[in-house]
Amino acid sequence: MAVARVGRRTLTLLVLAVISGVLLAGLTLPFVGGVGLLAKAGGTSLTKIGSCPATPPLPQRSVLLAADGSVIATLAGAEDRVVVAASAIPPVMQYSIVAIEDNRFYEHKGVDLRGVLRAASADTSSGDYAQGASTITEQYVKLADVELAGQDKTAQAAATEKSIDRKLTDARCAIALEKTLTKQQILTDYLNIAYFGEGIYGVGTAAEYYFGVPIQKVTLAQAALLAGLVNNPTAFDPVLHPAAATERRDDVLAAVKKYDMLPAAQISAADHTKVVVHPTKKAVGDPCKASSAPVFCAYALNQLLNDPKLGATRDERADKVYEGGLDIYTSYDASVQAATNAGIADHLQDGIRQVAASVTIQPGTGSVLAIGQNRAYGSGAGEAQAVYASGEHYEVGSTFKLMTLTAAIEQGIPLTTHIVSPPCYHVPANAPGGGSNPGPGGRCPNAFSNADATESCDCDLYSGTWDSVNTFYVQLEEKVGGPQVLAQVAKQLGIVGSGPASDPSTFQGGFFGYSLTLGSGGGFSAVDMATAYATIAAHGMACTPNAVSRITTLAGASVPFTGSSCHQAVSPTVADTVTSILQGVLTQKGATGAGLGIGRPAAGKTGTVDDGEEGWFVGYTPQLATAVGIFDPLHPADELHPVTPITDLADGRTYQQEDFFGASIAGPIWKSIMTAADENLPVEDFSVPAASDPAPVATSPSPSTSTSTSPSGSPTATASGSPSGGVTITVTPPTLSPTAPPTKPKKPGK
Repeated sequence: MAVARVGRRTLTLLVLAVISGVLLAGLTLPFVGGVGLLAKAGGTSLTKIGSCPATPPLPQRSVLLAADGSVIATLAGAEDRVVVAASAIPPVMQYSIVAIEDNRFYEHKGVDLRGVLRAASADTSSGDYAQGASTITEQYVKLADVELAGQDKTAQAAATEKSIDRKLTDARCAIALEKTLTKQQILTDYLNIAYFGEGIYGVGTAAEYYFGVPIQKVTLAQAALLAGLVNNPTAFDPVLHPAAATERRDDVLAAVKKYDMLPAAQISAADHTKVVVHPTKKAVGDPCKASSAPVFCAYALNQLLNDPKLGATRDERADKVYEGGLDIYTSYDASVQAATNAGIADHLQDGIRQVAASVTIQPGTGSVLAIGQNRAYGSGAGEAQAVYASGEHYEVGSTFKLMTLTAAIEQGIPLTTHIVSPPCYHVPANAPGGGSNPGPGGRCPNAFSNADATESCDCDLYSGTWDSVNTFYVQLEEKVGGPQVLAQVAKQLGIVGSGPASDPSTFQGGFFGYSLTLGSGGGFSAVDMATAYATIAAHGMACTPNAVSRITTLAGASVPFTGSSCHQAVSPTVADTVTSILQGVLTQKGATGAGLGIGRPAAGKTGTVDDGEEGWFVGYTPQLATAVGIFDPLHPADELHPVTPITDLADGRTYQQEDFFGASIAGPIWKSIMTAADENLPVEDFSVPAASDPAPVATSPSPSTSTSTSPSGSPTATASGSPSGGVTITVTPPTLSPTAPPTKPKKPGK
């Protein structure tokens, strides 16, 4: 055994002596391209030992920023790192790492021949020739190679191989590196790439994690502890092994003293200082859980991870977003978000089954300013890792009547057009797109009904909208060309949707076809509805909703991404005419939104679905458009999830399904949000429609009843002169007698 050990030691001495000779010769040999290959020396085993790694771009955390530049969230990947400049690393940190890892760093040329010979005299009976005498430069070469290997297991194994060939590669490249970089650059790059345990890369991140301070502010005692970690981050982990970490720190301080790098008094003071670590809790998985605006963060992050301009695959996009060192500026407005949070909390409590979701968008830009909900974001009890304003799609009730109204005005239908609208209305089979009606049952079998059994009217576009009369709007849907036309208008105004409304071709006699004007038959989100109403607020300019305003690298270079795109969806005259009608929803006595005014020009629309399953209000000022939805995330469409009363409200009321409407809770929430959000904005009025509008706005509705009924029972129309110079068309539909309501009638409401 003793003979064998002597044999291995002799072999080790010979091998290291050869390496020393080769490297000594290499110091004087020319390099190709500044990094090239050593010329043949020392035998064939030393020829062509591979190319040297270039300095890799280091993965580092990105930050998600509000419009004012404040941090919303930190986005960190597998390598959590903050790259710091040389000027930010204090001398105590630099001297500590040099003292313990490579005390002759400032003297050698990449390879320390003294260290090689010193290692050769040590007992290396394991045969691990490559592990002794690694300089900081050589260590950096190895770490850079590992970084460049990425997820390539073969390349990783080659970079970390314990062999003479690998040692020669590190040494050769270290010599080359010192010919191209200064000592300060090498030391800074090394400290930025080194691993400090606990998933922490780079000395800047380590200082923040262990001590809660920027690297500029670490003390000598703290710097010594960090320097001691590099050799074995697991064994010297100050969180798991505080005694071992302290002993290692003392070794670092002893080395600083031995090599006379700092004044003895300073070292002595540090030696008697107890280092206390306060590790920062790292966010695991979803970084938005720790965000100051978690719901908005999740919305913006989802947008980034689905942006093809940031990478061909989701994994590529995630790498760029989490480890690209990006400053991601968003349109987030903290004051609007505060108004949103307060508006929801003041009316609907957290923890109940129903969900309130709200989003505010800036008309004319598509910028998403705030997103709120009454569910805490997260995966704990009572929390939801969801963005209900965008990720969920529901029926939106009569807020969808905006599409029918827009289509009618765009087609030049006079605003004074009157339609007799009874409590029940049956769409004829020959209606555009193939007539379709609700299923059997309900107050009006196989027919559409109004919200109240006694509700009927001889309405024009003003009163039919203000009172949100269902049978008026179903007939108006017929006049504009059926559900296919509404679906097309919805797409024009910016609605994406997830149901039939996203594909106009599906409305060929579809079961819910003519329910579309009442917000049924399609899956819509609060973001969809806020986008459509923002289009009208912006005089017909439709902009895709977007949470990101710009992205830059740490160097300030712009990063391409898919931002908001805008187009003129409808003419300004059409949009402004729609607005002039929707203003009355808030201002006209008896209108569905009466009492929801905010003390400045505003417009909007209520929406209710299926006798209280969902309530909506969507409205806008010239500067802001906000959609608020109240709905049950369990989708109570069957006996397993029956509709439940809404309780725990700020006003103390309990709403049964039959007395819950869009103006019950969604409307007051909208009013609270918009009152506060608009408070610091100048009061602006909406544009007055041009006099040349094909559908001129009458100063007041002028009903004109001239009706007849055809023998077939289908609607017929007669025309008469209009005070505004247009044609007033009065339509009389066949009437159906109401019957007793079933247990759960299926009909969209106001």
